[in-house]
Amino acid sequence: MRLFTAIDLPRRLSEQLNPLLPSGYDTDMRWSLPEQMHITLVFIGEVAPDQFDPLLTAIAEIEFEPFQLICSGVGHFPSGIVWLGIEANEGLQRLQQKLHHCIDQQGFHVGRRRYRPHITLGRCQSLSPELMTQLASNLAAFKAPFSVDQFVLKSSQLRPDGALHTTEAVFLAEEPSA
Repeated sequence: MRLFTAIDLPRRLSEQLNPLLPSGYDTDMRWSLPEQMHITLVFIGEVAPDQFDPLLTAIAEIEFEPFQLICSGVGHFPSGIVWLGIEANEGLQRLQQKLHHCIDQQGFHVGRRRYRPHITLGRCQSLSPELMTQLASNLAAFKAPFSVDQFVLKSSQLRPDGALHTTEAVFLAEEPSA
């Protein structure tokens, strides 16, 4: 089973984004479906059936308090992923680092790349400058704050028309102490 941890976007936010995604520029652009939009925390990779329960138990022990995130800015990776950025946030960084450490301690080598939180808006083999200009224009004033009080463990099944993500477990934040 191919697994990753993530923060799902609130439905209202992903529905606000959908009309802002331009069409007609790149025929090979595949925009993300609103229900698939998320912020990846740690990509785990393939997990054998006998590793699933110990991993789930370890992740469930991670404590975190709710925090606010703000979506802002657009860009793309050389791989052709077009993204919406997430403003720097200490709560997000702490959660991601705890998860990274926990998953690494379970024997999954999740790498040491710098964490760049983002929401994948779409994928394309060859991005046109016109598409990126239009997208930047559409999202220039888009600042969307939202609360995070949970994260999820998802499985990902790769298919020709895109990955199918299934939520395997939900982990809730601790209520802040008074």
